[in-house]
Amino acid sequence: LVENVIGRAWRKRRMEKRISSLSGHTVVAGGGRTGRFVIQELRASRLPFVVVEKDPDVFTRLNAEYDGELLHVIGDATDDLVLTAAGIERASGIVTALAEDPENVFVTISARSLNPRVRIVAKAVTLGSEAKLARAGANAMVSPHRIGALRLVTELLRPHTAEFLDSMMRGTGEEQLRFDDVQVCKGGKFEGRSLREAPIREQANVLIVAIRGPDGRFVYNPPADQRLESGSYVVVLGTRDGVARLREMVGDPG
Repeated sequence: LVENVIGRAWRKRRMEKRISSLSGHTVVAGGGRTGRFVIQELRASRLPFVVVEKDPDVFTRLNAEYDGELLHVIGDATDDLVLTAAGIERASGIVTALAEDPENVFVTISARSLNPRVRIVAKAVTLGSEAKLARAGANAMVSPHRIGALRLVTELLRPHTAEFLDSMMRGTGEEQLRFDDVQVCKGGKFEGRSLREAPIREQANVLIVAIRGPDGRFVYNPPADQRLESGSYVVVLGTRDGVARLREMVGDPG
């Protein structure tokens, strides 16, 4: 009785309290074949997130891989009350990783109505569903089939590049490399300075891959005289700590 009734109620209240304290987190809708890799990456990046999964057995197996530490809500992500329980109003982003396109569309519509500012990245199962997800309010759509096909071609034509990306993604600890983007904020220490004048490489030890200007245009492999304008984004390759140091340098709160 204590374990199955009182203990379960106590654990549920404790989980609700922990979720209610979150802000700026990510909601992962679906803990299946796609969602588990989303969770793995968020966990490796040490970012707060809440998993929404309607099948208790699926979540139990998933949670066991993380020693039962995943913040979660058991329920249907297409239900507004379930998304609210996951803190969608306070979330900065949501990933819809459900098995069917209609479910992902419903989650997108609900999330957009509950939080107009949240960034929504939706899984597109079938070709042609991207347009529907965009109309529903998704900021970005990802097709696993298209991504998988591109990876197959990369393995065929550019095996060394694929090996590099694999080794980067499999890295662990403080030396794990990631691509990231950092915003140059107004009033930051290096706003208006050129890359030559900003000791990014020396202090942050990151590789600058590109800069996206305020007009949305990319400058790849930017030259040393490229200026860091307010509102631009610097795309870098580096460790988590290196990216954090760069954020501090340019005034990006992350």
